Amino acid sequence: MPIMQDRFAYRLCHDYLTFANDEPPFTACDAVAISQLAAGSPSLLKDYYMPAFEAVARGLQLRHADVAFKMLTLKWVPESHPLLRLDTLEVVALWHLTQLRKAAMSMLRFDSGALLGDHWLRSDLYRDRSYQPGLQAVQAWREASDAHIASGVTLVDQAVCGMLGWDTGSTVTLRALRSQFGYPDPGPAREKWLDSF
Repeated sequence: MPIMQDRFAYRLCHDYLTFANDEPPFTACDAVAISQLAAGSPSLLKDYYMPAFEAVARGLQLRHADVAFKMLTLKWVPESHPLLRLDTLEVVALWHLTQLRKAAMSMLRFDSGALLGDHWLRSDLYRDRSYQPGLQAVQAWREASDAHIASGVTLVDQAVCGMLGWDTGSTVTLRALRSQFGYPDPGPAREKWLDSF
């Protein structure tokens, strides 16, 4: 599953700010991922994530993408919307999917090594504490869950696309997104993100 691994390594886990040399084509699932990053990164919303979403939406011809973006970023959550053909219960389900995705991404990004890898936990003062087996168990569980969590995020993205009526089989290359559809240069956004630490 190299394409999936590349996608998570270079897109999801790097906030779509770093791309691989052999970047696989984008799908509607990438539009969902970018919208979720936009919701969590207000400082990069207008300069990077919104134009990135719009470029992917144009490249894949995603229907009613502007309305969907507002819903997915929780800027505006209607009880229903005729353009998206979603009733109230479906909008609620869509919201729950975005919350599940957010939790899964938190798990995916969590540094399990911090549980046991920090120097203070390895020092004589803490090394023999009674909670160490518990920390080790959590670390082992977290590390064993990586692949399942990554697959779960993909499943959530596909489910969201299905509810929005977006075809996940259509693809567009990053080169085409940049040259034809105005995908923004991630460099300035990456620098801004790095400066925030």
